[in-house]
Amino acid sequence: AGGLEDGLLLTLPGWEEGLALALADAEAGGAVGLATQGFDRSPFRVTEADGSALCLEREARYLFGHEVPPVQRRRVSLTWRWLRSDYAS
Repeated sequence: AGGLEDGLLLTLPGWEEGLALALADAEAGGAVGLATQGFDRSPFRVTEADGSALCLEREARYLFGHEVPPVQRRRVSLTWRWLRSDYAS
């Protein structure tokens, strides 16, 4: 099984201007009502286990940076993206 070192690392921008830029970018993309206050700015890991899936939504999707570090075991990582018809044309 995976360990803590195999988890997905999530972080918020460490400076207020970076967070404001991330929020502006998210709002330009259609995200509304995202919170920017009340979050611990410390990086944290989402632990993984065999067969687990993770879906990032709301603040985690738009404001938090995320990275997938090298792991000790094989991992398959998939990303789905949907484009609005008015964006794709």
